[in-house]
Amino acid sequence: MGTLTGQMRNLAADITSSRGERQAWLGALRDDVGGLRADLRAGSRQRRLWVKSLRGEVGRMCGEIQADLRGARRAWQEVTATRTRFRAATSPAKRARPSGKHRK
Repeated sequence: MGTLTGQMRNLAADITSSRGERQAWLGALRDDVGGLRADLRAGSRQRRLWVKSLRGEVGRMCGEIQADLRGARRAWQEVTATRTRFRAATSPAKRARPSGKHRK
């Protein structure tokens, strides 16, 4: 029985000595997790700011595109109106063509 008692004492001593190591490891793990959580919060704030600025940029670009489209429509309408006026002014008067019956 002496051997079993000695082994139990050694096991108890090992458990007691490793308890401090486990506590130190858990403390370091908590610190690491806390740092990661802080980084995630900071990253989340940065992403929100980035998305907000991106939305502003996209809105500005959409406004520019709409302005370009309005200008293109206006230019197209001016070109088609000018063509219509030009054709009306330069088209020859329609002459009556003799039909096939009255030809000689």
